[in-house]
Formats: sequence, structure tokens, C-alpha cells
Amino acid sequence: MANEAATEACRAALDLTLQAPGGFKVEIKIDNNWLAGLVVVGGLTLGAYYLSHRLPTENAIRNALERNEDGVVDPEVRAIETGSILVKLFCHTERSLLSFVDDFEAKRTKLRLEEEFRKIGYEEELNVTIENLGEVYQNEYEIR
Repeated sequence: MANEAATEACRAALDLTLQAPGGFKVEIKIDNNWLAGLVVVGGLTLGAYYLSHRLPTENAIRNALERNEDGVVDPEVRAIETGSILVKLFCHTERSLLSFVDDFEAKRTKLRLEEEFRKIGYEEELNVTIENLGEVYQNEYEIR
């Protein structure tokens, strides 16, 4: 049973969903280089790390993704679903979505996530991709 949970966590290490009132949705997948089923001495998959360090991992995600300007958090983590690392962010403004896309393209999102994860003891490099890239770029184009 625990082995199945670890395998599932390794398979879908981290999925993030970003959704704004205007219908903006960005699906981000964050993985590390350790594949499901790979036995590594001294290494730990992101999914297994999350299972054993849930609260610090969730705080790291919030610290990396949320922005607080004048007391308003935008984007804002609204939910991290139990049993997975599915994170729902809420963008309050178009500016927030554009800023997120700019940060993603410049790899600042990846670097912030890696920095926050290092603070809690996870040292592996992260792979960060946007699953619905075409939709995201279409929304960005329409806003700009």
C-alpha cells in the first residue's frame, strides 16, 4: 500500500493549476530527475519527499509562488489537495498572470521553487513545464 502511494507520488510529482476570474488557467508540472521505480542511494524523489515532509513542502510552494503587494496576495495559493501535490492558485489580475508567464519564461519560477525547496532540505534540481502552453500563450497574447 505504501509502495503504491510512493509510486503514484513519484509519477505525478507536482501538478499546479493556476486559475483567474477571467478563466486563465496554467497547468504546471514539476518533477525531478528521479523516475518512479528508480532505486537511488542518497536520493529522494520529489513525490516521496512531499509525502514525508508535507507541511514544509506546502509552505515552500506558497513562498515560491505567492506574491504579496500592499497586503494583497496575487497570485494566491487557495488549495493544496490532500493525497497529491495539486495546488490551486488564484490570479486576481491580468497583470498577475502576465507576471507569472514572464517569471516562468525567465526560469525565475523554477529558481524560486528550487530555492524554497533547498531551505527545507530538498536539494535536487526541478523540471518545471507548463502542460497547456498553447492556451497560456493565447491568453497572454489576448491580454497584451
